[in-house]
Amino acid sequence: MASRRFLLLSVIVVLVLVQVIVFLAWARPKVFKFQLHANVMRSLSSDRNQLALYALMSRNSAEITSPPTKQLSPHVIDTSTLSHLFHAGGSTWKRRSFCEDFFERRYHTPVEVCRKGSQIRCFWNPENAHAATCDMHQIMIRPRKLWKAMENVEGSFPHSGAVGLLTDREYDCGKSTIDNLAKTMEGGDYVKWFVDDLISNHALPKESCQHWINETAFLFSSQSHHVYFRFLAYYSIHKSLIDHHVEPGSYRVFRLTEGYNYIFSDYERALFPGVMPATDLPDGNVCFRKAVLVPKCYATILFQCKMQYEIRDKCLACDGRGLTGTSLRSFRTRVLAACSIEDAPKRKTDPKLITVILREPYTRWAGDHPGHFERVLTNAKELVAGLEKSFPDYTVKPVHMEELSVCEQIGYTHDADFLVGVHGAGLVHLWWLREEAVVIELEPYFEMGNPSFKTLAMLTGRRYVGLSIEGSSGGVRVNVNAIIEQIKSHS
Repeated sequence: MASRRFLLLSVIVVLVLVQVIVFLAWARPKVFKFQLHANVMRSLSSDRNQLALYALMSRNSAEITSPPTKQLSPHVIDTSTLSHLFHAGGSTWKRRSFCEDFFERRYHTPVEVCRKGSQIRCFWNPENAHAATCDMHQIMIRPRKLWKAMENVEGSFPHSGAVGLLTDREYDCGKSTIDNLAKTMEGGDYVKWFVDDLISNHALPKESCQHWINETAFLFSSQSHHVYFRFLAYYSIHKSLIDHHVEPGSYRVFRLTEGYNYIFSDYERALFPGVMPATDLPDGNVCFRKAVLVPKCYATILFQCKMQYEIRDKCLACDGRGLTGTSLRSFRTRVLAACSIEDAPKRKTDPKLITVILREPYTRWAGDHPGHFERVLTNAKELVAGLEKSFPDYTVKPVHMEELSVCEQIGYTHDADFLVGVHGAGLVHLWWLREEAVVIELEPYFEMGNPSFKTLAMLTGRRYVGLSIEGSSGGVRVNVNAIIEQIKSHS
């Protein structure tokens, strides 16, 4: 009896060992492939490799066309064999934290538009009732009429007939749709008016289409020449591309305001190859398989962190140091690549660079007097001379941003070890600094409490120093010794 039990136990042990051996033989190559994939993703997550990718994208652009009817032939990047690089990871915000929910999972709560299953799907973020985005399927645009309507979005746009839905069904949308959208964004946001126009002009036959755009189209509006808001608008496009998981070459970007002849046009085309103003679309009815309304610059996280007092402290608590996988970081990579700027670490033998942003009095709008501009540094020469004397081994570079191209502005700030400037739009360039760099914001008393650039520095992981300075209607003065002491303490 004992021998029979021993024999049965031996058979069971042998069977178990065989199963273990079979499992290991099956699992080992998969484990190896997973480790290899993880190693590749880690190596691709660095800024330097991302820069190489974007540079390669720019060199390998090609035209593509697709049916039906009169297809447009834009400048579209052909990187289908490199699509996996766009999903390279990196360290990011703590999971399910405010930082992740507000910055990365920006629009995740549906807004009811018409009814479920509609061609229009909108989303917002409960942390910020000032912005929404919408995905639309089978829509028609009349470019010239839309362009004119966008010039006065709060007045003539609603029910202009500039846009419409392609469908043979009647939608029971009613006023509730716009009321729902109005709760999720500021009153003048073009997204709300665009959707209002769509649902008031639906049931258009597909036969009315004279031109088709088959790729996913990202539509954006940015009516500001202000460099700070311009980069916020570009970040909004970049974030929308990430949120929709588009592959390179599978999307198009269309600007609904301004033609090619404006200050940022060349740089914009480098940043988003193939971008096209709506006025360059052909006359007639242009139809889109899928279109995305990109939130305006005023809806971006950086502006809302400034404007919404109740979330300011939450935003400032989000420390981006060392995080390579955030959308803020990948946007920096895109911006540098558009200027062919290599993001390599500085060599120890390179002299340290202090970049000082200066500005001349200028008018901000028709009728504005230059004397009203209160952020001009009146003792700029004293500051530059003091820095040169105190740091003879450093390079001190005073720059007037308004005299430089966009890429020159980005280059001077990217290379800086210290970026010094009075509170103003030019400090948006701290975004491109290296991690070890320091930004010193000179804050006039009338700008105290405006956390725009402190927030940007915290979210991007840059070292930040804020110094209060004297100010009046004639300009501002800085304590030169205070700046010198700050640079010494951070050197």
